[in-house]
Amino acid sequence: MAEHSFFYLLLKTTLALAIVVLLIFALFFILKKVGYKSLISTNNKNNKIQILEKRFLAPKHYLIHVEWENYKFLISVLQNQLTVIEKTKSASANDNLPTTTSS
Repeated sequence: MAEHSFFYLLLKTTLALAIVVLLIFALFFILKKVGYKSLISTNNKNNKIQILEKRFLAPKHYLIHVEWENYKFLISVLQNQLTVIEKTKSASANDNLPTTTSS
């Protein structure tokens, strides 16, 4: 077995490290282009709780519009506090149908 010089081993280690760093940057680039949030989506139709919208009002203050079991909530989120501002019953598919009367 031939002995390798220190510079050859250093070069080999540096190239291996460069390849790993390039793979990490490529992964971040792909996730940025594809959108990593699509991989962990919160608006999945199978979920019982759906976050419809989130609006930031200040760095630690925002509003969340949530739907859960045919109810919609408007929630205020502060640094140490959650407050339900409004709770409404969601309109079901049958509620939107026109009513007819027969004589």
